[in-house]
Amino acid sequence: MSGTSLDACDFVLCNYNFKNNSIQRFSVLDQAQVRFPKELLGRLTGAVSGKAMTAAQWSLLNFDLGQFYAQSLLKIKNKRGWSIHLIGLHGQTVFHSAGRATWQMGSPTFLAAQLGVPVVYDFRSLDVSMGYHGAPLAPLFHAGVLAGGVKQKKISIHNLGGVSNLTYIDNQKIKYAFDTGPANLLLDQIIQNYTNKEHLFDPKGSWARKGNIHMALAKKALSHNFFKKQAPKSCGRDEFGLQWIASWLTDINVYDALATATYVVTQSIVDSYKNLKSPLPGAIYFCGGGAKNLFLLESIQKQMPQVLVTTTQAIGDSGFDPQSIEGAAFGYLAALRYHQVKINLKNITGNNDNLFVGQIYQK
Repeated sequence: MSGTSLDACDFVLCNYNFKNNSIQRFSVLDQAQVRFPKELLGRLTGAVSGKAMTAAQWSLLNFDLGQFYAQSLLKIKNKRGWSIHLIGLHGQTVFHSAGRATWQMGSPTFLAAQLGVPVVYDFRSLDVSMGYHGAPLAPLFHAGVLAGGVKQKKISIHNLGGVSNLTYIDNQKIKYAFDTGPANLLLDQIIQNYTNKEHLFDPKGSWARKGNIHMALAKKALSHNFFKKQAPKSCGRDEFGLQWIASWLTDINVYDALATATYVVTQSIVDSYKNLKSPLPGAIYFCGGGAKNLFLLESIQKQMPQVLVTTTQAIGDSGFDPQSIEGAAFGYLAALRYHQVKINLKNITGNNDNLFVGQIYQK
């Protein structure tokens, strides 16, 4: 899994049993993270930013990324002794337009050829082709695995990746699941632009904590039409890229810029919960890289004092590392597809058909 923020690629080793047409005893055994080589990262950044590219450049990037995934996994496998029987490949989203088109780049052929096992990929296209959002998909894992490890009936599993998305679960069933807006995508772009990429992210939100919120700028940012839309909904760089940031962020210091942006993320999340036609969840378990942003979690907690704000590390006996959740989710989806389990996405993307999520590639 490599997310919208383009910080690195996550490799997560999972184990599961399949019985009675369902996945049982799903666990995370190990995980690793590999940063993109500088040259490949530059090309990917250009691709997701809408840089004009020739057909040859697109094709080469697609295959080079696939080769990177395979080579990285082979190194991890050999170094750590991983035993691999099935691979779920999300790939890198370079374009996403709900109900119209989506592309998760990175050819699966190298993984299939070099690892010699089936590869499940292209998880979103069928749903999008049927006129729906194709995102978010991790809620299936949130409800199918994580919700069973908590005592509360009404909870939310909330991913803070490049994009923020919530999964409201009632009695282990998904009631709502949708993107709430930008998260790390916004914060990372700001600190990278201010520091000429000397700093890639704000560790624990420490820079934002030093700044002051410019409410007029925050309100302008929150006037984006996406925040007014009703679920189901999904978003990405096309809505919340550099052009959008430039439309509201003026020349203020980096600390104030990050404080203001953190307020925007906080408010978009809090408003999403308060606008649900259901009671607030008893607890919100955050995951993704943004779960390490202590200042952001504190900001959310202050606005929803009646809700327990914590991370997925608090789930079950041993917890789930927040950084492993997205990768594990696509391992879970790969297993469902491999065992030919059809999925209904009505409460996630709006699609009420039962369909296979993902395609299988093997030599």
